Amino acid sequence: MSIIINEYSYIYIKLSGLRNFVIEDFLYEDFEKIKDIQELINFISPYFPNVNFISFTIEEIENQLYNSFFKIIAKIFLSSPQNMREFLKSYILKFEIDNIKQIILGIILQMSKEEIKQNINFVVEDYLEHREFIEKLVEITNFG
Repeated sequence: MSIIINEYSYIYIKLSGLRNFVIEDFLYEDFEKIKDIQELINFISPYFPNVNFISFTIEEIENQLYNSFFKIIAKIFLSSPQNMREFLKSYILKFEIDNIKQIILGIILQMSKEEIKQNINFVVEDYLEHREFIEKLVEITNFG
């Protein structure tokens, strides 16, 4: 006997496994008590078990958290019905816009192509299947 499950019920069940990655509201007050980057890493590490904080710069932590965020979005995407997938793609476009802004800023500041690439989150571009477009956009810059 097979059971038919509504698509949204299915996604709800799938997402319940991701709750471990959500920091509970009452813990946000503890953020105010954090005094250095090492404390921050110790605080957030349980919520991001697959993230290895190799470098202790705030930029590296931010990049790792964004990458983890996009991986969670990808998990949701794979389990979602079509209309929710369209919504998620639309939501992620704002991060692609941030990547394009980074390219423009790099051009204005006359950064090298490698420096510009370091400021781009390619996980977003892979997710949207726009990596080739962004790489070509970086390549047509006139500097380094």
